[in-house]
Amino acid sequence: MGHPNELVKLNPSAPCPRALLEELRPARCTPRTGARGEARKRAMLDAAAALFREKGFERTTLSDVIARSGGSRATLYEAWEDKEGLLVAVLEDGAARFWSSMDVLDVEGMAPRDALTALALRIMGILTEPGGAEMYRLLVSEGYRYPKVISTFMDHGPCRGQARLAAYLAGADRAGLLRIPDAERAAETFFAMIHGNLFMERLMFPDRAMPRDRVEASVTAAVEIFLGGVAGRP
Repeated sequence: MGHPNELVKLNPSAPCPRALLEELRPARCTPRTGARGEARKRAMLDAAAALFREKGFERTTLSDVIARSGGSRATLYEAWEDKEGLLVAVLEDGAARFWSSMDVLDVEGMAPRDALTALALRIMGILTEPGGAEMYRLLVSEGYRYPKVISTFMDHGPCRGQARLAAYLAGADRAGLLRIPDAERAAETFFAMIHGNLFMERLMFPDRAMPRDRVEASVTAAVEIFLGGVAGRP
């Protein structure tokens, strides 16, 4: 092919070869520019999340975020408009990152006890690991002022986990493995059961270690009660 700026004549009725399309693509270098821009935004988002945890939302200024991330005020305003927008982005990003692990957990074909145990352990792993608990503390401390923040976090976080659980329960009901007339309500109930005291403990004592055996014992108890119930047998 000739010089990049040279006019290329194409037959309008003929399909354009992939190689030629790539060669003619005007934004060939855009991904590199875009990648740099995304990297700057990622750095600002991470800096904001860390500062909100360390100082609290109210005491954190946009200048703090810019200073720690090395970004610019123009980039921040263009991406999020203001500090509230940045808070929404931090919670949305955190919820999506933590809860995305639910999407790759394959429990199809598992027996109910095994599937519920696997799902519950994954959920509790999300809730009790430091980053997950920090997201909740930030939500509790600041979310009440910003209704959008709460709805965003719920949609990208707990609701995502409950939907995954409800999908399994509905499938188990159709297969005759369980009797679940309302899969969404059952998922909500099971979700609440597995929280137990461990999640509250993590919220109140973030520096206290959370032994794996305690998490497993709590999950096992919740699964057994959920599947067997507590009513006396006739």
